[in-house]
Amino acid sequence: MGHEQRLTFDRRLKRVVRRQRGIARGAYVASVAHDGLIIARPRRRDRSGVLRALLAIVLVAFAVKVLFLATLGEAAYLERLAVLETGTGYERIAARALAIDPVTARAVDLARSFAAAAP
Repeated sequence: MGHEQRLTFDRRLKRVVRRQRGIARGAYVASVAHDGLIIARPRRRDRSGVLRALLAIVLVAFAVKVLFLATLGEAAYLERLAVLETGTGYERIAARALAIDPVTARAVDLARSFAAAAP
């Protein structure tokens, strides 16, 4: 077998093995061809799950930050941030992430207005 034929054979073999593995993991879509043959194709993996998880983590962290700032008050919150800023490297990174920014301040104002309007 020539070098060119070997390369095309290896590509076809790789494609067949990848398809078989996809079907073997149980995620496949069956369709009927025009001649009545049932063809199973592996379902494509949804890679947006990782992005959704990261977005959820960021949103939860932001919500916790707003909750802490709204319940503690600005003075007590800044005192705790000052303690974090004098700590280890990770604590300084956390202090920078938890610092009060305009978006957080606006979210705290909204949270307080909703809490005041609640019966």
